[in-house]
Amino acid sequence: RVADPALTAGRALAGLLGADAGSVAEATAAPGAAALGTVASAPISDLVEHTIRASDNVLAEVLAREVAIERKAEPSFDGAAAQTLVALSQAGFDTAGAQLVDGSGLSTTDRVPAQLLGAVLAQAAAPAQGVRDTQFLRPIITGLPVAGGDGTLADRFTTGTPSSSGRGVVRAKTGTLTGVSSLAGIVTDADGRLLVFALMSNGVNPGLVRPKLDAIAAQLGRCGCH
Repeated sequence: RVADPALTAGRALAGLLGADAGSVAEATAAPGAAALGTVASAPISDLVEHTIRASDNVLAEVLAREVAIERKAEPSFDGAAAQTLVALSQAGFDTAGAQLVDGSGLSTTDRVPAQLLGAVLAQAAAPAQGVRDTQFLRPIITGLPVAGGDGTLADRFTTGTPSSSGRGVVRAKTGTLTGVSSLAGIVTDADGRLLVFALMSNGVNPGLVRPKLDAIAAQLGRCGCH
């Protein structure tokens, strides 16, 4: 990643063309000038899916700042964090107890209640009821890694462990910091019901907690009680 992507790309192109890379400069094209090439970002839905599946912290921060930009606020750590909470609140989610200082969740001062995570997941996974439904939340679900299959869950829920029954059934987003481990997602139980869960552990080595969180999520999939 570079601070001046436009100049960096221009200089790289100049080098490939055999031109003087040092002569490349930013300028405004004349009206009606022919476009030599364009670059477009992937759709936000694709970026959200990738962020969740790969746990891309940088892209998570970028998306939070896009929220700030859309809401005419400063695209900074503070602006992105504040506007994310405001957007959630205006969408009807209870943000009581939530505290954000960044968009990636890397700060140890971030606080997100399990209930809020569960509420967002439940809304994203809910069946469509009408044209006003928040279909734009669906990439949150489609981006969730599959247990034992891909993303950050590719090497978890392994065969022969207490969580093995969750392979291919549990879909969840991981969260890891020093002394912090979380797992939030969805699972279909023995009765065919879609369940939402948000599990968190604080103060314990994630290496010790992860297998237990996986086992709990897998057990939910075996539940058949009403």
